[in-house]
Amino acid sequence: MTGTKTATETVTTTVQATLTAEQAQQRDALAGRLFEAFNGALDLVAIYIGHKLGYYAALAQGPATSHQLAQRTGTHERYAREWLEQQAVSGILTVDDVRKDAATRAYSVDAATLDVLLNPLGQCNMVPAVRCYVGGVQQLPAILEAYRTGVGLSWADMNADVVGPTRRRACTASTSTRASSRRRARTPARPASPTA
Repeated sequence: MTGTKTATETVTTTVQATLTAEQAQQRDALAGRLFEAFNGALDLVAIYIGHKLGYYAALAQGPATSHQLAQRTGTHERYAREWLEQQAVSGILTVDDVRKDAATRAYSVDAATLDVLLNPLGQCNMVPAVRCYVGGVQQLPAILEAYRTGVGLSWADMNADVVGPTRRRACTASTSTRASSRRRARTPARPASPTA
């Protein structure tokens, strides 16, 4: 194994080894897991874009072509089309007819998907997690610096995509904890069970 440090402070390592069958299986499992994570990360970024640009809200009004979506949201048609295609390939959106020309295909979103991506009070709302992930990635240079120097990051250093969802979760958890404590305070104690 040899390691080198490049000008960009990236550590690279060359491994020269013959793997056993078990090690090759572990390698393949890890490579598969990371590939799935990569695809998931691309989905998160596309969902972030759709949320920030109002694409999901616009599609909640009804199916749309890329031209219609661009008009509803004040965005560029070419990029709206790229986003629609990605979302359809990912299975998040439905396309009316894949045989149509890309510019005339109509895309729609179903109620279950909207509940996850557009309903702020829904029990499966994942937008805060998406925002937190993308916001965290934006903070990576500062996080790397913290690892090098040992100087931590304050909440004031974090962007709104990290702080907003985190505060919401903290507030929800705090409210839930307080409500649970009140329920416990009102619940009469059970008599101790007899010991043998």
